[in-house]
Amino acid sequence: MPYTSLKKGRLADDVTNQIKEAIFGGKYQAGEKLPSEHELVELFGVSRVIIREAIRNLEQAGLVEIRRGPKGGAFIKSRNHTAVTQVVRDHFRLAKGTVKEIMEVRLEIEPIVAGLAAERATPGDLQLLKRNIDAQPQTPGRQTIEGNLDFHRLLARCAHNPIYEMIINILLDFSQELIINILPPGQILHDTTTHPELYRLIKDRDIQGAQTTMHSHLKDVIPLMRAAEEKSRESNRYPNSTS
Repeated sequence: MPYTSLKKGRLADDVTNQIKEAIFGGKYQAGEKLPSEHELVELFGVSRVIIREAIRNLEQAGLVEIRRGPKGGAFIKSRNHTAVTQVVRDHFRLAKGTVKEIMEVRLEIEPIVAGLAAERATPGDLQLLKRNIDAQPQTPGRQTIEGNLDFHRLLARCAHNPIYEMIINILLDFSQELIINILPPGQILHDTTTHPELYRLIKDRDIQGAQTTMHSHLKDVIPLMRAAEEKSRESNRYPNSTS
């Protein structure tokens, strides 16, 4: 690869880190299979137990997936935010994160991303945004939540910055979970004007307009989300109360 000599006492960690570096360095591409367990034993000069622990570490980190069967093995996973989301979600829950905190971060990041989308969106990107808008249901519901947040995911993809896209997807995963938990179906936020306007601004390459519209959109949503969160907490605190 080449691999460096290993330090005694933390062999599995060293093997894990060296394989990570090989993955990050482009030695292995998404979908490609790592060398077999036997080959890795020979490459590193360690036991099968160490190799198996290293592969487990890589799997837990979301870098490889284990496939069973005659053609199985450890395969490099395509880049996605799922594994990172799970780690961040656990920390978020431990910290007792709130809607306000999630929306504050979105308020800072998403206008920047909207501006980049206006600058960089391709014709194919614009088609996907338009298709999302056209497919939106006319009444509030769970599909509306998913469709609205998918628009934001697509917009992040339009920025053509994988770091921003990953961060936005993580924030939207949290947002979707929170919205579903705190808002009854009849009270789901339903905006039929902002997304079409954002699409128009991005299509027109209006960077400033896209940034301003996204900022205003999120700023308007924050108090509604906070009010719904507080109402949800009150309901959980007094489950038998009536209004």
